[in-house]
Amino acid sequence: MLNAKKIICTLTVVVAILQTACKEGAVLQSSDIPAVDNISTFFTDTSTVIANNTNRDSFQTGGLGARNYPISYYAALGNINTDPSFGSTVASFALQLTPPKLVLKYPTNGTLITDSLILSIPFRGSYGDTATNSVQTFNVYRLTDTLDGSKKLYNTTSVNYDPTLLGTGTIDFKTIDSVTINGKKRDPQIRIALSGAFADLLRNLTDTIENKNAASFNYWLKGLYITPADTNTGKTIGHFYVPGITMTYYFRNIVGTKIDTTQFIYKFDPEVCRHYTRITRNFTKANPNALPMYLNTGNANGDPILFAQSDFGAAIDIKLPNVHKMPNAIINKAELEFTVIDIGNTASDKIFKMPKRLYPVRVTAIKQDSTILVTAAQGYVLNSELKPFTNNGVTKTRVLVNINNVIQKAVTLKDSNIHLRINGINVISDNRPKDTISYFQGNGRVVFGGNTTGADKVKLNIIYTKIK
Repeated sequence: MLNAKKIICTLTVVVAILQTACKEGAVLQSSDIPAVDNISTFFTDTSTVIANNTNRDSFQTGGLGARNYPISYYAALGNINTDPSFGSTVASFALQLTPPKLVLKYPTNGTLITDSLILSIPFRGSYGDTATNSVQTFNVYRLTDTLDGSKKLYNTTSVNYDPTLLGTGTIDFKTIDSVTINGKKRDPQIRIALSGAFADLLRNLTDTIENKNAASFNYWLKGLYITPADTNTGKTIGHFYVPGITMTYYFRNIVGTKIDTTQFIYKFDPEVCRHYTRITRNFTKANPNALPMYLNTGNANGDPILFAQSDFGAAIDIKLPNVHKMPNAIINKAELEFTVIDIGNTASDKIFKMPKRLYPVRVTAIKQDSTILVTAAQGYVLNSELKPFTNNGVTKTRVLVNINNVIQKAVTLKDSNIHLRINGINVISDNRPKDTISYFQGNGRVVFGGNTTGADKVKLNIIYTKIK
């Protein structure tokens, strides 16, 4: 019969291995302790946490996901230059369009005059500084490469485009608001007038060849590429809803004194069209004593400060080499504990917000190539939550990352190779369709205490039921 005794032990072990020290009622509230009978339950930290800064090269921003739907319905566009802690980010995107559903038959009984060709891109939100330098200009080009929808498209994917400028549009992220078009109020959007020469090319297409179907049209057009005109002054990344993008061709047919106005609308159809966002980061534009100082140091004892960005970019490597030395146990709760810290860039930390959640995966192999840095278990392996707390009168934010399943497996199988990679992610709710992963790409970053940051250092907390 097991002794019915509850002991709460708290240890912050970053240097020591397999230390044990217990203090009744420490750290956890009584409501956090599992209710158990005839079992000894411990809260302890039993291993060295080795945390290093690394970078995740790429993530999928386009192509197909589950059930042949696009991986995301959102695209990022804009640039941030310079975040003093993390450097610069530049976002562009490419997309295909379909020809109008109606039959493209132009009138032949009068004089056709092109009014305009307008690319409309619905705006959904922004990340960064919208108080200063909030105006950005974007250029539109015609792709010369085909977006291969059968393949995964990554933020690192590079596509070629014709350098002939099709159009230029400007947005003020601070004041963008809904617009009225033909008497109807529409969502906030960028409206970019495309060239008359390109409009004439569209008008001269035949119904039976280029406009026959989406595949034929995209063989001719390939797609459009939208990119910042200037990558040296912006402080904002915008997020845009791809299925709402339209290219509308307005024209008039004049017969005597009668004028008929008509429009043809080219749309993004998620069942047949593809898109992807290209995002690049430049860490060297950060302050030298920020991320550049601590990236890929290979420090065997871990780095004193940790940096994490959303989706890709700066990431945290966590190694737990001694968890397997714990006694056989049922893991009731296992959490990595990170504390948000200030490294002297307080103003930018208020502007460039934290990711919505941390996304850790179990690293099983390392593959060095142009697109994939790690091969890891897929899916939302872990979860995280924020816990504000006060320390010496200062309110701080603690992020708790649940790793129950990882620790349980390590203890059960005596696995000494626990290696996690953690970065941010911004999944948002989208039911169109339910199996599409939609997210605001490229926004969110955070700075944590590392291995030698005093009370703010990274910790591993475990509550377990020992099996005798």
